[in-house]
Amino acid sequence: MRKLFILVTLVVSVVISGGCASTSQGRKFDDSYVSQIKKGVTTKAQIRQHFGEPESVSISSEIETWRYSYSNAYGRAYVQAATYGLVREESDDQMLIVAFKGDKVVEYTYTK
Repeated sequence: MRKLFILVTLVVSVVISGGCASTSQGRKFDDSYVSQIKKGVTTKAQIRQHFGEPESVSISSEIETWRYSYSNAYGRAYVQAATYGLVREESDDQMLIVAFKGDKVVEYTYTK
């Protein structure tokens, strides 16, 4: 009977902890260089040097757009706990979108 109790306790613990797990998508990047991006001056090579290869690239007419993003998605149990103030929710989400015309940056947006 004691072994059954221990087994059930272990199974319940694994299920509960799985609900609190977090997963991330994308690759976290150093955003300290974002403020140094200059429209009409910064090149593709400089962006690649500071942020690495983009997560996605799209081309439309003369504009090429690179996207870098990172999202830390928490499990359902964590979100519920944050809703009721049981834990403090901190977001690490980042998104950088850079548009190029030729080799130079023409526009960019960064959200954190």
